[in-house]
Amino acid sequence: MNEVEIQEIKYGKKTADLTVDGQVYKKVSLEALVKCGISKGNLKADDFNKFLDLNEKLSARDSLFNTLARSSYKSEFGYRQKLKTKGFSKESIDYAIDFARQYGYIDDLKFATQFIETNKQKAGEFKLRYDLEKNRVPQDIIEKALSLADINEESSCYLVLEKYLKSKPLNFKTKQKAYSALASKGFSYESINAALDKFDFKIDEE
Repeated sequence: MNEVEIQEIKYGKKTADLTVDGQVYKKVSLEALVKCGISKGNLKADDFNKFLDLNEKLSARDSLFNTLARSSYKSEFGYRQKLKTKGFSKESIDYAIDFARQYGYIDDLKFATQFIETNKQKAGEFKLRYDLEKNRVPQDIIEKALSLADINEESSCYLVLEKYLKSKPLNFKTKQKAYSALASKGFSYESINAALDKFDFKIDEE
């Protein structure tokens, strides 16, 4: 029967350092130690591997909650990518995400709704959709978030255009550049033309 020897456990406030068969495992989860009943002495190798698996899952969960506390709200995909860059396995990432989602800390509808509310006055619906898709928000959630949002794209387009035109000559060249600028922000053809029609552009290109 394969066994390992837990030679030393150094306890800290939130983690512990474990010496197993001469190898040191730093900052292991106290919760994992307790749940797996880890103490000094011999332990089946399979049980130790189960402990390591749980330890990584709990570490991923704790890392995720630290990110949730410090950073701006992200999509589920954003949090997954953050954990991935820290080297956690897919299984541990799934565990952490599922735990956070269960308690409402990760919610793509909430993220999409907040994102639209923050950006709806400076971008058109096309760009809002594109950016949410880039954050891997599911299509049905994007549609629901947009349906819940109070979006007046024509009004937003006009305000963006008004700011863009400040101190610029109202000539044909400026109008062309303004159209391109508004299109790059995802405003529709109809909204752009409606906004441009409110300004008295000169026909000539001087």
